[in-house]
Formats: sequence, C-alpha cells, structure tokens
Amino acid sequence: MNPSRNTNPIYSLLVICSGFFAASITACLNVANNEYCLSQILFVRYFPLALISYSLLKHSHVSIKTPNALLTTIRCLCGIGAVVLFIEAAQNIPVINAQTMYYTAPLFTSLFFCLHAFNQKRSVWLKILPLIPLGFFGVLLVNRPSFSEVGFGYSSAALLSALFLSLASLSLKGLGKRGEPSERTIFYFSLTCCITAAVLFPLESKPYKSFLDPIFILLALFTVLQQFCVTLGWGRGSTLLNCVFQFSGVPFAVMFGVLLFNERLGLSAIFGMAVLLASELVAVLIMQKKPHSVNGKK
Repeated sequence: MNPSRNTNPIYSLLVICSGFFAASITACLNVANNEYCLSQILFVRYFPLALISYSLLKHSHVSIKTPNALLTTIRCLCGIGAVVLFIEAAQNIPVINAQTMYYTAPLFTSLFFCLHAFNQKRSVWLKILPLIPLGFFGVLLVNRPSFSEVGFGYSSAALLSALFLSLASLSLKGLGKRGEPSERTIFYFSLTCCITAAVLFPLESKPYKSFLDPIFILLALFTVLQQFCVTLGWGRGSTLLNCVFQFSGVPFAVMFGVLLFNERLGLSAIFGMAVLLASELVAVLIMQKKPHSVNGKK
C-alpha cells in the first residue's frame, strides 16, 4: 500500500463534509417530527447504502471477505451502538443535553490517540491539540445544556454513545491503515444497520410510512454521502484534525435551524459559533502549512 494513502491530512476535510450531511439528516428527521419508527429509519437509510457498496465491491472485484474481521466488527458494533444509544437518550432527555454529551466523542478520541502515541513513543501534532477542547467549549456555548434535573441513566447513555462513536472512529483509522477498502467497510456497517432494523421492527408500535416519502429519499441520499465521507476522512486523514473537524456538525445544524425552523440565536450561541468556526479555520491554516504531515507531527 502506498504510505501516503493514510498520511495526507487533506482527507480530513471530508470529515467537515460528513458533518454537513449528518446535520442534513438531523434536519430531515426534525421535519418528520418523530413520525417514523427507528427500524424504518435505519432500513431506509442503510439498505440503499448496502446495495451501493456491494455493487462497488463487485465492480472493483474486491472480495467480500475481510482480513480485518476484528476491526470491522468493532466498527459495526460501536457504530450502531452509538446511533441507538443517542436516539434513546435524545427521546428521554433534552436533545441539547444528549447532543452535548455526544460531542464529547472528539475528546475521547484525542485522549485515546495521544495515550497510544505516547506509549509507542511517537510525537503528536501539538498545535492541533488545544483546538479540540476549544471546539467542545464552543459546543457548550451554543447548546448551554442544563443537567440539574436530568436523569443520570439517560445522560450516561448519551455519554456512552460518544464513547462508542470514538471507538468506531478509531477503528476506521485502523482499517484505513491496513488498506481496507472503504466500500467493504461501508457494506458491513450498512448490513449491520439493516439487521438491527429487522430486530427492532417487531418491537415497535408506530406504523410504517411509504418508502416513497420524499424525506426517506433525502435520508438515503444524505446517508450515502455521509458514510463515504466519514469512512474516507477517518481512514485516510489526520486523527487530531478529524477531532477538530468533527465539531463542524454543530454550525451546520445551527444553520439549518435558522434557515428551516426559524430558530433564533442568543448571544452565547453566536459567540459559541464564532469559537467553533475560528477553531476549524485555525486547523485548516495549520493543515495548509504541512499538507503532507502524518497524524503525529510536532
């Protein structure tokens, strides 16, 4: 495998794109106003992706069998665990609280990455590190969560979803290092989501909507784009840059809230947006100075 395939931080910009498509998915679900059951949402989002990724595997003559079964399993189980736990938390505590806990994922990822780098006696990209807690501070300013009267159980579920998201992201990085084809990684994850949808179906009481619903078509489209961006971004980009860019979903979500739902921004949210955008702009400027740096350069 070409070493540069996994060492070019330019790929990290795809994480910003995945943040946009993730915010687009959230906006679609907000328009739907919780009318759809979880099993149908999962099926509609990931069944087309399973077909597309499988078709790409066949077209490129790549075997469906992976030599990286453990990492692929971790990616699938942690990925679906993050999704289900977040939805469960968001349905039982304020969405703002759940989202804030969910965005601790970059903090977990950067901590695990640095501990591993120090254990391997490798340097880390020190200029990027301060931007990660700064980005989370921006999230706090935008969301302004209050945990005074929130149940510990569902808050813990939201935090656990962030931990699972972090482990899923790190597994994508590991798969990228091993040269695992992105379409095979995506296929197994989408297949896992479809199986989960089948398991959840008999447990849900909400009626199924028509699969030709325009919201479902948009969900399928945005999911395909988001998954390819996040898989390529984490597989080939810089881990610490990805942690900074992972916060990009918040400004995009705020943008959709203002444009589509007539939401108004308070002074704290405006300042938080400025902090988020500034941290990501600084990260881009640092990246441009060392466009071919690997994950751990001082």
